[in-house]
Amino acid sequence: MTKQEITTMTTNQITEKLLTVRLSISSYLGRSRANGAEQEVEAAHAAASGSVSVRVSYLPKKYAAPIQRTTSMIRAAFYENTLPWEDGGLRVVPADKYFKLKDEVDTIVNKFWETAVRDILDNYDEVKEDARVRLGSLYDPQRMPTKYELEDRYAVSIQTGTITSVDDARVVGLGDQDMTILKAEMDERYSTQIEGAVNSVLCEMSDLAIDITQRLSKDPKGVKYKSLLDRLSRLIKSVPSLNITDDIRLSKSSELLHAAAEGITAKDLRDDPKARTVLVKAAEKVIK
Repeated sequence: MTKQEITTMTTNQITEKLLTVRLSISSYLGRSRANGAEQEVEAAHAAASGSVSVRVSYLPKKYAAPIQRTTSMIRAAFYENTLPWEDGGLRVVPADKYFKLKDEVDTIVNKFWETAVRDILDNYDEVKEDARVRLGSLYDPQRMPTKYELEDRYAVSIQTGTITSVDDARVVGLGDQDMTILKAEMDERYSTQIEGAVNSVLCEMSDLAIDITQRLSKDPKGVKYKSLLDRLSRLIKSVPSLNITDDIRLSKSSELLHAAAEGITAKDLRDDPKARTVLVKAAEKVIK
């Protein structure tokens, strides 16, 4: 893909429409180290102290798996609707799309997360007994929280913030000349972050286009065509809100793939060589 089209918007005009967001998920999956067992294994095999790690699971798979699946769903919804901003998980979302993001996450939490957590809490005596029997001498009751402690370990939240405007930046103790330098540095940093954010969507679009060309040529039975089309649909829907600089390349790529895939089903791709050809050609244009 060619270099990003230069936007006519200033960094302030872009950042003032963004919210910073950070996703926080805490959960208890019952994983713990079995220190005594580690020492026994090291002694049995003449291994150096600290070279062996033995982990056990206090939470049965039937309870842990729903939490893990729901966690993945929440993260997917969050990342599909946001853009990278800083290291450490801080991302941005257009302010007018924040409540759409929140609603999507809340829907998953209410429908799946809370059900999975309640299932664990309601059956916690069974969970503890299962762990005792299943782990045998590796079981340590001190490793398991009480039911009340456990409830506090499950939480999902989105922290929000705003981005300081370059024009509004004020620092007590700095003169006008120093503030001018500071504001120029802020503006340059914001420009780099904005470009990186949009480029992340472009890279995802390009990666998807590559997957389309490879999958349609190497997977004649279409085993994963549906997941590929679902992924394409989600990305195309997210582009209008994530294209915060109105990047022409991103808009055109999305339009090309949308036109080629509109109305096409996984069955169409399996049965109709022409449908595959149309989508592949569109994907190849995106890659170029």
